[in-house]
Amino acid sequence: MLDSDDKVAIAALYPTPESELTGATLQGRVVGDRGGVFAAQVVALNEEGEPVATSLTDANGDFILRPLPAGNYRLYAEPLDGPVDPRNLDGVWREAKVVSFPTEFLSSSPMRVESGKIYGNLVLSAPGTARLNPMWVGSAPAGRSDFSLSATTVVLKPGDTVSLAVAGDGFTGGMTKFEVLNPGIKRISDFRYAGNYVSATFSVGMDVSGGSAVILVTSGTETAALTGALRIDAPTTPRTRAIRRT
Repeated sequence: MLDSDDKVAIAALYPTPESELTGATLQGRVVGDRGGVFAAQVVALNEEGEPVATSLTDANGDFILRPLPAGNYRLYAEPLDGPVDPRNLDGVWREAKVVSFPTEFLSSSPMRVESGKIYGNLVLSAPGTARLNPMWVGSAPAGRSDFSLSATTVVLKPGDTVSLAVAGDGFTGGMTKFEVLNPGIKRISDFRYAGNYVSATFSVGMDVSGGSAVILVTSGTETAALTGALRIDAPTTPRTRAIRRT
């Protein structure tokens, strides 16, 4: 399964120790054609395109995300329609009925949050039924197309240039496209189409930070997210502590 499944799909959070007491709280509701959506996945992305916090909605469609460090975030909701579904979950969500809806962003621009504040009444309105459903990803050396498509996370490293492919239901040749929601990962080729997948070549910047990344697929006016489809395997700089002299 995708990299974020164990963390995202079971409503785990990604707090840092510094944010546990001072982070912001986001509260709201996901609403579909029949009211609140049970077991919708709500994700907050930071400016690097990394999922920082996530939650599953309750039976009324309500969600709470916390704690979030101060910063700018894009907030979206998506259905659990594969590769993760309620059967992969524990607790009350395991019995939830999958409600299909297109991936819905709170707004077209990021929202600014400050530590210690509560942001409420955030409504993600997601009417309609999803036709677009990306479920598999794959990679190959740049210029090649021998992809092995699966629900396993693709691992990239800073400086890589690779061909990425995304496959699923509702893909249309010449129309379906995708982007990586990380500003350090750039598409450097046209899209290529074959069967039920679309591919392109991407370049990973040398200064890209490690962590999970999201692929956003578009086809016409519909969008769908693959949360945690990529993982950037970048070295982290160890923190240093000042030595107290006595």
